[in-house]
Amino acid sequence: MTPRTWTITISAPCAWLTANSRMHRMAEAKLIKQWRLASCLAARWAKLPTGLDRVRIDAVAHFRGRAPVRDSDNLRPTLKAVIDGLGPQRLTKRGVVPGHGLIDDDDDAHLDGPYLVIGDKLPPLTYGRPGELVLTITEVAA
Repeated sequence: MTPRTWTITISAPCAWLTANSRMHRMAEAKLIKQWRLASCLAARWAKLPTGLDRVRIDAVAHFRGRAPVRDSDNLRPTLKAVIDGLGPQRLTKRGVVPGHGLIDDDDDAHLDGPYLVIGDKLPPLTYGRPGELVLTITEVAA
């Protein structure tokens, strides 16, 4: 049986989160929230299933103009926020944290990867987003 595969594109809703950034935690939290919501909405618009046992996620980051990083590991904070948006919705003291529910948790039992590479440069725009993240999600047999 062939595994099911989906591809979604997340337009960067804000600046990319990087491991080298030295921003205040509250400013970083605002960016995390935007990336998490963007991935949750992209998953809903693409009508991704929910409650899958295990998936593999391959990601390609595309930038407009000069890339903020040259190594893919530096983009892990962005990818973490995106994966959280694909996970379950959670209730916290501060309210509801959006989540699509693709998998029950982003632990090793449910998630293979994510594997991230930096892709081709996108054509410049006179305005707009600083790039996009393309996710290929493959259902893995448990």
